[in-house]
Formats: sequence, C-alpha cells, structure tokens
Amino acid sequence: MNLARRIDPRRSMAAAIGWLLIALTLCLALAANLWLRSFVRATLLEQHSQRLEAAAEHVNSELDTALLLRLQAVSVVAAMLSEDVQQREGERLKRSLAAVRQGVPDLIWLAVTDADGFIVAATDAQVVGQNVNQHAWLSQGLDAAWIEEGRSPVERFLKLTAPISNADGAIIGVVAANLSWRWVQDMVSEIRASPGEWLLVDRDGIVRHGPAALLGGPAFVLLTAA
Repeated sequence: MNLARRIDPRRSMAAAIGWLLIALTLCLALAANLWLRSFVRATLLEQHSQRLEAAAEHVNSELDTALLLRLQAVSVVAAMLSEDVQQREGERLKRSLAAVRQGVPDLIWLAVTDADGFIVAATDAQVVGQNVNQHAWLSQGLDAAWIEEGRSPVERFLKLTAPISNADGAIIGVVAANLSWRWVQDMVSEIRASPGEWLLVDRDGIVRHGPAALLGGPAFVLLTAA
C-alpha cells in the first residue's frame, strides 16, 4: 500500500516528476524510432536512385556507341560516293549501294539523292527518280549526319542519313539508309543493366524493349501506376 502511495503522482511530487520523465523518455524513443525509419528509408531510396542513374548512363552509353558506329559507316559511304554523284553515275552508285547492303545486311534499304531531293540510285529501283523533299530526313541529311525513327506500313526501322559533299565542301546530295529494327532489338537485348530490367521507349511513349508483357504498351501507364 505504501508503494502504491509513493508512486501515485497525485500524492507525491517526486512520483509526478518520475512519471513525467518516463513519459518523456517514451516519447523521445518513439520519435527517434520514427526518425531512424525515415532516415533509413531515405538512404535506401537514394542508393537505389544512384544505382538506377548509373544503369541508365550505362544503357545510354551502349546505345550511343552502337548507333554512332552505324552512322559513321553511312558517313563513310557518303564520302566514297561523292565522285559518282557528281558525275551522275547511276549504275555505279547502284552497284556500290548493293555492295554496302551485302556487307552490312542490317542496312535493309539504301538510297542516294541529289541536292534537289531526287533519288538518283537506290537498292529499290522503284524509288529512283522520286523526289523526297517532303521528308524531314532529307533536310536533316543535307545539314549533318542524322538518325531518326522511321516507319512504313509493314516495318519499323531507324533512318540514318549523311550529307555528300564535293571537294570544295559543297553539299551535293544525301545518303540514306534504313537500319533494321531487328538490329535494334538484338543490340538492346545484349545490354545488361543492374538493377532489374530496363525499358526502351519510343518517341510516342510506347515500350519497345522490356518484359514481354509490357511490349507495345504505353509507358505513361506504367509510370502512373508506379
């Protein structure tokens, strides 16, 4: 009974102070626990974010290197064909393009235009003589080596273009090549990035590489769900 009276805060100032200290200790312990959990979570999220950034940089570097090598190959072809374009050697241009396609089968279509946008040679004879001024790749190709996503009713590809210049540096035409989308798929499938899987999303926000269940679907839905 005496013990009960001694620890009753209503009967003893010392007991009241003791209970207050116990309450404060519990509150501080609870606050410290909440802070620690928040700190650990923030630290883990930061570490995960850093790993994701490193993985993204790795994927970007691999893609840039592979595409740059293909674009440089098209630029080399442009340099090789300069004299034939100036002399309007259609048959020689056609043979040269056929040889390039045979040596680099991932380039599924090649063409050469003059500075006015008329196709003077191509691996597809049906397009020779057509004017392609309406296509953005021509204006881009007349300015600098260029890559863009291309589409046709039956396939998807990357359009690579490079300007053809004469000995004085004047632009006299463009070499254009369609890079097979299969090459893109094979190339990205070989890239290993940790942690987890990564997605290749096209300019329309559609998933082009990733888990099979996500292919062809909109990426913004995934981001919203996350």
